[in-house]
Amino acid sequence: MKQKESHPARPSRDNHFQFLRFVAAVMIIVSHGHCIVLGGQAKEPLFGLFGRSIGMMALDAFFVISGFVVAGSLVSRPRSIEFLVSMWLRLWPGLAAMLVISVIFCALLFSPSPERFLSSSEVTSYILGNLFPWRGMQYSLPGLFPDNPIPGVLNASLWTLPKQVKFYLLAILVFGILAPLFARWKVGSWKSWLGGALWVASMAMAFLTSFLFMGFSRSAMPWLFFSGGILLLRRKGLMPTRLVVVGTFAGISIGMALGSWGEALYYGLIPHVVVALGHVRLPWLLAWNRNGDYSYGLYLYGFPVQQSVLALWPGLSIWSSIATTLAIVGLAAFASWHLVESPALRCKGWIQTQIASSMRLGAPKCTQLRESS
Repeated sequence: MKQKESHPARPSRDNHFQFLRFVAAVMIIVSHGHCIVLGGQAKEPLFGLFGRSIGMMALDAFFVISGFVVAGSLVSRPRSIEFLVSMWLRLWPGLAAMLVISVIFCALLFSPSPERFLSSSEVTSYILGNLFPWRGMQYSLPGLFPDNPIPGVLNASLWTLPKQVKFYLLAILVFGILAPLFARWKVGSWKSWLGGALWVASMAMAFLTSFLFMGFSRSAMPWLFFSGGILLLRRKGLMPTRLVVVGTFAGISIGMALGSWGEALYYGLIPHVVVALGHVRLPWLLAWNRNGDYSYGLYLYGFPVQQSVLALWPGLSIWSSIATTLAIVGLAAFASWHLVESPALRCKGWIQTQIASSMRLGAPKCTQLRESS
């Protein structure tokens, strides 16, 4: 029986990546709770112990899972148009709804003149600018949350979206080319090893280049994303296991040369840990996959709700603020999935059919033009 493949919109039901994404989203909210209340991540408990906040580690897991799932989608559905439609429907409708809803609630709760606030050029720029993640994101609105430790910032979590979109688009080129090659070249042959060696070299160059411009921790983002994809290719039998080990040690070696030993080992091993956790055999936990994917909603609404909770009830303790935020954001994520995200994803087949039909209608015209010329 052929196993059902994963794709960006609907993860496979025989793994725990959907649950891991949910847990990671909750971890980010807990981390941001300390950052928002205290004004910085340095006072989060785990940051003092490991030098990395719980939110940073959760974000690393997100990038690994995204790379794994995206590679699975491109292996099972190599047509780029299908992948692009899925990506757009997964990201854009939920983002658009969050931008509008969060601005309306801020106008009603924190502005003395909601009409003037909503009609301001800053609000228009905030909504329209953030609808196109590849152009960069706008996190702030002037005058909001003036008494919070982080004033003016409505949604700082959006900084990861442009990077996510860029990685998705680059994945079309990388996995779209490598996966068919590995599928045709027998694993273990010199061609397979040559392709893998080129992959390791290209990843090393990407790592070095991004390090020069972004620093060690930020340069690890493409490594985490594409390492997740490499592990998918290995599980599908399309890449030699030894090559994955070689690539991992190459990444650790580069990290040791550029950063600390601890960071290098962490970044080299975390993709393997996350993918292994996603495939742990826990049959009772598979029922979670029937509930819906609420991680994106938690990610979108977490920061603005946390800022609002702190502005409305400034006397709350850190953990009371986090608990209140999780209750509100949980409801928002539930509504986002069932009212916005899931209905949008159900339109995927219709949109792909319309695109395919338009392409078929255009093909004869091109043929006639070539014949007439």
